[in-house]
Amino acid sequence: MFNFFDSYERNARVYPAILISIPIIITCYSFSVLINSHVFLKITGSSAIVLVGIVLLSSVVRFFGKKIELDIWKKWG
Repeated sequence: MFNFFDSYERNARVYPAILISIPIIITCYSFSVLINSHVFLKITGSSAIVLVGIVLLSSVVRFFGKKIELDIWKKWG
């Protein structure tokens, strides 16, 4: 299998996902101050769930890609 928090996983999947989510969270926070503070908590929670989903999905896709990688290399020569 693979280690989810090894240095490659952090650098290739976790850190970019966090980096992408920072502007979204800041924007949501800015609007929630104007509207209602409970909205910020809901949006932040949803953003965290989406962030985890993106990282998990990229790891699953990588796992299945690595699984068929040898067969593809053999077909390509």
